[in-house]
Amino acid sequence: MHNKSKILILTFGGINDSLNITPMLQALYEQTQPEITILTFEKNMKSFHNNPHINNIFYIQNGFLNKIKIILKLNKLNFNIIIDANEFFTKTLSRLLILINSEYKIGFEKDNSKTSLTHIVESPNKNKVHVIDRILLLLNYFNFEVVKTNLNVNYFPTQNSIDHISNYFIKHNVNHDFRVLINVTAKEGIGSWGKTSYIQLLKYLKNYDVKIIITGSLDDLQIIETLADNNHLIFYNDDLLEYSALVQNSNFIFTPESYTIQLASSKKIPVYCLFVKKSSNEMLDVPYNSDFDFAVTDKGKLDNISYGKVLNNFVPYFEYVYERYKPKE
Repeated sequence: MHNKSKILILTFGGINDSLNITPMLQALYEQTQPEITILTFEKNMKSFHNNPHINNIFYIQNGFLNKIKIILKLNKLNFNIIIDANEFFTKTLSRLLILINSEYKIGFEKDNSKTSLTHIVESPNKNKVHVIDRILLLLNYFNFEVVKTNLNVNYFPTQNSIDHISNYFIKHNVNHDFRVLINVTAKEGIGSWGKTSYIQLLKYLKNYDVKIIITGSLDDLQIIETLADNNHLIFYNDDLLEYSALVQNSNFIFTPESYTIQLASSKKIPVYCLFVKKSSNEMLDVPYNSDFDFAVTDKGKLDNISYGKVLNNFVPYFEYVYERYKPKE
């Protein structure tokens, strides 16, 4: 298979899924310097903003005519390779793979893959293999060895976003402090850890010389303001570029399962995660190649994780991070 190629990558999950394919983009770029085009949903385009490994980004819209238009536009780019980075099957995805021209079409084994793909990758065990390692298997048909030690999630805030966060730190006089970011917004469907648990966590953190920033979406405005209580800073994560700059310039992050984990991983920021175990026993979407600890429940909602359970392993982990990374006097 050609190394120097024009590659189209299809990704149609959420922001988490989009961020999880960025190590594959990094590996492709570092090994072959191809021309990479992404086709995704409009809501996910911000996941790839400012990424130097990508040449073009397109999004797909609902409606038959809109799909035909994007197929015609993509076919003018003369791709050598299409990579379907999705682990799920949809009829739309199958039709796109059939109708977009390319000599090679690579993807995981799933329904209809034999009619839409030229090269099929056996689906690995989701219970044992990290999602990023699963995606990297799609590169097995390329003429290079994937060295995973230097790979990680990649997200690149703009310089304006970085400057905005730097000014935010200066304005609130926290630019030289140990900054703990507490995110209260989880991915859809797993609920909230609960106001009482967060209040107990904040009480415990008073034992340390840290500055706390409470963050989350505007949907969680009430709990964010309650937790801040005029004692802690607030930052809403409605702007992904600015939020990513905040995450990447924090010293420690506490978060339920969400794309905050991937953003932290991109700069190896230590993170403590709360997870709800999937009924399928699929491996947790923990940070890739960076430091973390976590608590998990198999009972469907985050509020089934007790504060006591979190405290048992949060305390030694946080103390380790604090002693290692706290600003030197």
